[in-house]
Amino acid sequence: MADLKKINDQLSIAGQLTPAEIEEIPQLGFKSVMNLRSPAENGFLPEEKQQLEALGIPYTLTPVTLPSLNETLITQVVNLIDNLPKPALIHCGSALRAGYMVILYQATKEKMTLDAAKQYSLELGFDFESKAPLKQPFENYLNKIS
Repeated sequence: MADLKKINDQLSIAGQLTPAEIEEIPQLGFKSVMNLRSPAENGFLPEEKQQLEALGIPYTLTPVTLPSLNETLITQVVNLIDNLPKPALIHCGSALRAGYMVILYQATKEKMTLDAAKQYSLELGFDFESKAPLKQPFENYLNKIS
């Protein structure tokens, strides 16, 4: 899988999966997949759920779009990630939303301060300071939990 990024032993992120990559999921050791794409997005793979379930891999579709990004949705996704069978693969179109949600999940679990979460995100290669639509919800959420 070309753009797979392992965050830790429990969570990895990726961009949109191809049908061939979906077939690799069990061999890679993943126990579940969460898709953050909206079915209306260009390139959404409608057969992903059926393909994964045929392989015995639980699938969760929870669309995260920039206009819908708020504390309620972030909390919902964080809770869903917490309950996924691990190791889990979280993906979206380019892995940006997936990275964002996994970082917020880790920050919540580890009770990180905003500064610690920003440093953690930079260590993983994500700079939310430069992503204006993500920066404010990221900061607002972390300020509420820390």
